Amino acid sequence: MFNIYLTYNGDYNSYVKWATSFSFNDEILRDRGLVLICSFDNEPVDGEMKDYVCEWMVSGQRPDPEELKNTIDQKIREYLKTNEGVKEFSLVKIKIG
Repeated sequence: MFNIYLTYNGDYNSYVKWATSFSFNDEILRDRGLVLICSFDNEPVDGEMKDYVCEWMVSGQRPDPEELKNTIDQKIREYLKTNEGVKEFSLVKIKIG
């Protein structure tokens, strides 16, 4: 078991809409042999993410952080393009600990 730390910037409400619009387990983690055990996510005070960190506790083989980041970036870009009125947010970095 290990943790993946995802750092985001931008609009928190848009991030939450994106995060609940699909399953991380089905679309991101299972393809890499990972199982999401739990996610730690706290709303920022002002609704704006500034180096905001979300933590996933997972089991399985450690993924390549850059490949995982590219996949999540792609999912975010697709979401922003197909959902009008959604404010920008982005994944800044991934750390595996």
